[in-house]
Amino acid sequence: MRPGGSAPWAHRDFRYLLLGMIAASISYSVSLFALGLLLVGIAVKEGAPERGSLDIGLVGAARGIPGFVFGLAGGVLADRMDRRLLLVGSRLISAVVAVGLALVAFGDQPSLATILVLCVIGASADALDLPLRQAIVPRILPAGELILDRASSRRRSTCSISWCRSSRGF
Repeated sequence: MRPGGSAPWAHRDFRYLLLGMIAASISYSVSLFALGLLLVGIAVKEGAPERGSLDIGLVGAARGIPGFVFGLAGGVLADRMDRRLLLVGSRLISAVVAVGLALVAFGDQPSLATILVLCVIGASADALDLPLRQAIVPRILPAGELILDRASSRRRSTCSISWCRSSRGF
């Protein structure tokens, strides 16, 4: 930290953004875990427990492909449109998808097709979310604070990469 400066987290708007990102990350992780349990439960209920892993893979593809397709579009939209409006819209879509998945989970006949469609919609909204959040940071923090934020961001990326490597056995 430079003399006389304050850390990025000393700014109220940055703290709100950071807390929102933490909450979104936790809810995303919990929803993926619950979705896996739902898919395995459906497969067991249908008498084909071995199909559960295939269904989880299909959902992974349904969530991953929109990330590649819409990830770049998220950056373009973040540069050209109102970021706050897009961010609120993407979070609203994600909330509607979460409610939809909950209704499917508690319904009488959960359908893999319905789950896949909801996952594609949710992943499309999520693909817009990260570039929007990254584009908002320079508007929240003064120029001197951005250097500190980038340094801590680089450190978090390194930790995330090492976690991914260790969890995958590389």
